Amino acid sequence: MLTLTEVKRHVVVDDDDDLHDEYLQLLIEAAIAAFNQYTERELVEQPANDKQVALSADIKIGLLLMIGHWFANRESVVVGTISNELPFTTQFLWQPYCRLVLG
Repeated sequence: MLTLTEVKRHVVVDDDDDLHDEYLQLLIEAAIAAFNQYTERELVEQPANDKQVALSADIKIGLLLMIGHWFANRESVVVGTISNELPFTTQFLWQPYCRLVLG
């Protein structure tokens, strides 16, 4: 689905640098879980029903953005001269995949 090599390239970590591998793998799993929870769908290789979805380019970009954000910002807020929550633009990429439940 989303490989450690792809993530390492996105966050600009050398392929042969294994210092962050375990943490990056956790971020991959957490990002996929976040997608599943946000969309109320399950990200799978081969969807078998309407509650499942395959990895598409926009989903993948959203996962990479989220992982990159978490990797670069290990806290939930950045404090400088003012305190701001960090933006999550990933939701805009994933919104079309959210399940609509009627009735």
